[in-house]
Amino acid sequence: MSVLDLSGNGVSRAILHVPRWGVPMADVWMLDAPKVIPGARVVLTLGDLAIVGTLLPGGTFGGTADYTVVGGAGGWHLPVPSRSYSDSAAVKFPQVVTDLVRAAGEDRDGAPVLGASISLGVTWTRPATLARDALDALSPHPPGAPNMGGQWWVARDGVTHIGPRVATACAPVAMSIMSYDPAMKRATVALADDTIAQLYPGATVTAPWEDNAPASTLLVGSMTVRAEPGGIEVDLFGEKGSAELLADLVAALTAYTRWHAAYPMQVTSTTGAMVNVDPLNALAAALPGLPGIPQWFGVPGVTATLAKGAPVGVSFLGGSPGGAAVTSYGPGVLPSGLAINATALSLGGPLGSGSPVLVDTLGVLTTFFGAVVTALTALGHPVTAPTGYASTTTKAVP
Repeated sequence: MSVLDLSGNGVSRAILHVPRWGVPMADVWMLDAPKVIPGARVVLTLGDLAIVGTLLPGGTFGGTADYTVVGGAGGWHLPVPSRSYSDSAAVKFPQVVTDLVRAAGEDRDGAPVLGASISLGVTWTRPATLARDALDALSPHPPGAPNMGGQWWVARDGVTHIGPRVATACAPVAMSIMSYDPAMKRATVALADDTIAQLYPGATVTAPWEDNAPASTLLVGSMTVRAEPGGIEVDLFGEKGSAELLADLVAALTAYTRWHAAYPMQVTSTTGAMVNVDPLNALAAALPGLPGIPQWFGVPGVTATLAKGAPVGVSFLGGSPGGAAVTSYGPGVLPSGLAINATALSLGGPLGSGSPVLVDTLGVLTTFFGAVVTALTALGHPVTAPTGYASTTTKAVP
């Protein structure tokens, strides 16, 4: 008789899926409603494998109660608010991860965060999104692998780990191999004593997987446990099997599309070449205000001081949440000031030293520009009269 239990409540059937990365999740069926309420921490025990998780609301059909248990506190499947970071030295990776774990209401192991030396740039943007998606965008990825989701996982004790899984090794002597597909790297097994914890993802399992074949190893990437009182079966999916490669490809093609778009934002203030912006409308509502992002538009060397409320387009350079930059103006935007920084400046006229720019023998331009300056100053927009002309003589560019 297999051990099936949910925090002291009898379980008639359970299906547990433990992915390579992310959060374990189980569907649990019981003949009686559990004595724990949805949202409470629970322990799901299948054989010798115990998973600490959170009970989600379920329902009853045909006299059977059906509930879902997610590993940890259940926060990775919930939305988190947007948040922006800005640091002139560099946004610290551990701080951003710690803040996200706290916002999700989860627990993290005390080990140093893998990739703690990685610089996220001087600004970093966390959108209003599901917590798991935000952590995927932050956490490190396997070397040489596509951007398919980060290396983070919720352990059996409900604690979130950032980095590779714990590696173990075993050669179960009481394991029955019910089926094995070498192309898919998938095996269905059962153990007489239900000691299935040793098969947890990250384990290297050594066994004679095929008839009349010597023992070989299978590195477990993910597992599915089907448990009933009469016995427990486990599907083992080896790392880099056909099914996993297909799932990785789909994830790589669909991940992080939000960072490959331009968003309408509005300026809140300008400091030198850096601009602070807020979302302009619903298209950008999932993003927070972005502090201190650079301007990547216009003529090189020209810096615009943008008025408060000016609409601009913000893109994420390289498809990275840390690559926010103003890359375009909205219709009708005029800067309240311009700064030009160039090693040399030509104000027009034929090329060559000493070329005439403009001759205003009668002083008409002087009078005209003087009137313009006076009018704009009275309106609160002081300007300096142009100097690239001469009233009575030829002015040359040196």
